[in-house]
Amino acid sequence: MAKKDFGRFRIRGAPNGRIYVTAFNPSDPVKGDLWIYPEAGTGKYYIKKQATESVTSSTVLQNDDDFVYNFVEPGTYEVKVSLAVAGAPAADIKIDWVASAGATQVTTRRCYGPAVGTTTPADTNLRLTNHNLTTVVTYGTTETTVGYGGIEEKFLISTAATGTLQMRWAQNASSATATVIASNSYMTIERLKDINVAAIKNHDGTTWNVIAF
Repeated sequence: MAKKDFGRFRIRGAPNGRIYVTAFNPSDPVKGDLWIYPEAGTGKYYIKKQATESVTSSTVLQNDDDFVYNFVEPGTYEVKVSLAVAGAPAADIKIDWVASAGATQVTTRRCYGPAVGTTTPADTNLRLTNHNLTTVVTYGTTETTVGYGGIEEKFLISTAATGTLQMRWAQNASSATATVIASNSYMTIERLKDINVAAIKNHDGTTWNVIAF
């Protein structure tokens, strides 16, 4: 949607389909003007894995076919990935993330899943750890033909510009038995608003006053 000017106000479309109205010139306001920050808008998206993806006899990290996100606008995002994984118990799986220049990790990456050394789905040997995005985190794989082990990761990331976030993975130990991430895996991405930043201000003729968050 193109920008359209209506007197002192501008209506602007956004990639997530929301519309924001901002004061046309917030540095020179008059009484009654409203200033609605773009940060007030949020958008939540998901990526479902389109098909089961496999890696065989390789410990070289490769881009996941589906779990890549293109930031549509600057902001802070919450990213969660829920993986259904299978593979030879001796192979295990390793995962890291690559973000484009300008993206900053806001929180550590929470990593939950079977620990290395786990051999059956009934084991309760779990890893519950925090890491940087670029840290290669290894999880245990527990089965090859029935069911799937579960892995979850989540973190906050901020970007000052558009760019990409890519998940990578591989076998931790090379195995001729395929390690797979199943098609019922998914990723969610939500653009967040900082509650410490006022969303809507009203000008009383002298100052801007917060009227909503």
